[in-house]
Amino acid sequence: QIRQLAGMRGLMADPSGRIIDLPIKANFREGLTVLEYFISTHGARKGLADTALRTADSGYLTRRLVDVAQDVIIREDDCDVAVVNFVRERARLLGSAELAIDALRDQLYGRVLAEDTVNPGTGEVILAANTQLDDWAFDTLIANSVQQITLYGDTDIMEEDVAEMAGFDVFSLGDARETVNKSLHAALRRMVVGRTLVEKVANPLTGELLFDVGQVLSEDNLETAITYHVREMKVRENNIKGITVEAIMEGSGVIESLKDRLVGRITADAVFHPETGEQLLAANEDIDEDTAEALEKAGVKSVSIRSVLTCKSKYGVCRRCYGRNLATGRLVDVGEAVGIIAAQSIGEPGTQLTMRTFHTGGVAGDDITQGLPRVEELFEARKPKRQAVITEIDGSVQIREVKGLRRVTVVPANGEERVYQIPYGSRLIVKEHDTVKAGDRLTEGSVNPHDILRVSGLQAAQRYLVHEVQKVYKSQGVEINDKHIEVMVRQMMHKVKVEEAGDTELLPGEYVSINMYEEENTKVIENGGDPAVARPVLLGITKASLATDSFLSAASFQETTRVLTEAAIKGKMDPLLGLKENVIIGKLVPAGTGMSRYSNIKLRKDVVETQI
Repeated sequence: QIRQLAGMRGLMADPSGRIIDLPIKANFREGLTVLEYFISTHGARKGLADTALRTADSGYLTRRLVDVAQDVIIREDDCDVAVVNFVRERARLLGSAELAIDALRDQLYGRVLAEDTVNPGTGEVILAANTQLDDWAFDTLIANSVQQITLYGDTDIMEEDVAEMAGFDVFSLGDARETVNKSLHAALRRMVVGRTLVEKVANPLTGELLFDVGQVLSEDNLETAITYHVREMKVRENNIKGITVEAIMEGSGVIESLKDRLVGRITADAVFHPETGEQLLAANEDIDEDTAEALEKAGVKSVSIRSVLTCKSKYGVCRRCYGRNLATGRLVDVGEAVGIIAAQSIGEPGTQLTMRTFHTGGVAGDDITQGLPRVEELFEARKPKRQAVITEIDGSVQIREVKGLRRVTVVPANGEERVYQIPYGSRLIVKEHDTVKAGDRLTEGSVNPHDILRVSGLQAAQRYLVHEVQKVYKSQGVEINDKHIEVMVRQMMHKVKVEEAGDTELLPGEYVSINMYEEENTKVIENGGDPAVARPVLLGITKASLATDSFLSAASFQETTRVLTEAAIKGKMDPLLGLKENVIIGKLVPAGTGMSRYSNIKLRKDVVETQI
C-alpha cells in the first residue's frame, strides 16, 4: 500500500481475472489520469467481488481438508516401540485348551464370541456367536478341547492394540506340536532378540527386577522371560524412517529457515557437525529453540527428523512422529485430533488471504487469485495451469530448433538420450550444455506433482507439495507450521496401487494403505512366499476422502448413493476409527477423553487433610 502511494500502482486485473495490458504509472500522491482512474476502479471492483466469492471457496476447501484428515488422531506414544504379548504367545505353546484358558482367563473374561465355536471332532456348534465368555463357557471350551476362538475386538484396550478395535481377534488355545513350538519360538526371537528395552521388566510373582531399561535382549533373556511368566515387554525396533529437511529457498531468498522447520520436532538420525564431525544430537531427541539455533550456527544444512509422513502407526499417528503441540508448547498428548487442527490451520488463513485482496485493491501481482486456487490445485493434485516440462533422466542439455519447433535433448553419461518437445510460448530456463538432474524443470511453470512422484519418488513428491503450499502462504505473510501440511500430504499419499499380488491376499489394481501393504508383505516373506508389488499413488483430498476405509465417513461427505451402494455390494464393515463415523452413530468420539486409555483413570489426591 505504501508502494501504491509513493511508487506506481502497476498492472491491474479486470473483473474476469485477466490482466489489463496498460499499467498505471502514476501513484496516488501524483494523481491518476482519467483513463488510469477508470482502469484502477476495475481492479478495486474485482477486489470487492473476490472478497465475497473467495470466502465460499475457502470454506469449501476447509471442509474437504477436515474430511480427509478427521481420522488422524494421536493414538500411541511411539510407533517405533513394539509391545510383545507373552501371555497370548505362551497360551499357544501350552499342551491343552485347559492350560491355555488358565493363562488367558483374565484377558478373555467377559469378551464376546464373533463366530460360532465348533467341536473340533464332530463339527457340532458348542457355543453360538455373540455368547459372552464366563466360567461355564470356559468349561465348555476345555471339555471339547477347542484349539481356536474368534472374539469381537475389545473396546477397553490400550491404543497400542487399536488393531483389535477394527475387527476380530483370534486366540489360539494350546497346541503342543513340535512345529508350532518351533515357529512360535522363531517369531518371539524375531520380535525380541537384539532389540532394546524401553520399560523395566520385573518378575510378576516376586517383583524382582529381571531386565532394565536400555538393555539389549539376548536369546537367554527371552528364555528367562518365558520361564518367569512375564506378561509383556516393550522393545524399541530401531526402524525409524525420517524425512530430510532444509531451509525452503526461492532463488536467493529464504522462504522458511531451517530453524523454524526444526523447532518442536524429534530427530530420526544422529546429527553431526559438518566440519568437526562431532555428534551434536542423538537419534530420537527433541529439538527446542536453543538446539535449533545451535544447529544453524554450526552450519548444519539439513537434518533428518521424524514426521507424520513416515509414521508407522497402523491407525492415526504417534506422539514422537508429530512432535510438539503448538497450542501448549509440550509434546502432543495421546487423543489429540491433530487432523482437525491441521485442517483448520490451513483453511482458516485461506479466508484471511481472501480478505487481503480487498486491501491491495486488486493489484494483479498481489491478488490472491494466485494464492487460494494454487493451494486448491496442490491439495487436489490437479495438473497445473502452466505446466513445466521436466527431465526424467540426469544428463547434459542440447537445444535444437526444427521447423520452428524447439526440442530439448537430455544426453546422459551412459544410456539412452531423451528428447522433449517444448510447447509454443513456453520459456526455457536451461541453456545449452547445462547439467540437469532427473526431476529438474526445463521450462518455466509449475511442475505436475504426479510427474515428480513418477520420476523422483515418494519423498521428493512429499517435499514438493509441502514446499509449494508454504510458498503460497509465506508470500502472503501467513505463518503455517510444516506439520499441518504434512498431515494433509500423508493422507494424500497413504495409499499404494497393487500391481502384482504375489502370494498375499491383496488383489491387483486395488488401493491399500502403505502400512497394510507392508504388513501383508512381511507375513508372506516370513512364510517364504512371494511379496506383492505396488506403486505409490497421489490422490487429491476429495478422492482420498472417498477412498477411506470408513463408508459412513465417505457417504456423509459426497456421492452418498454411490458410496453406500458400493459398500452394500462389497459387504463392507466400518471400523469406526474416525471422528465423523462415531458422531453419525452417536458414539463417543475416539479422541481426547473419549479414548479408552483415559476411561479407567483413577484420580489420586496429593493433598493431605489435617484435622484442626
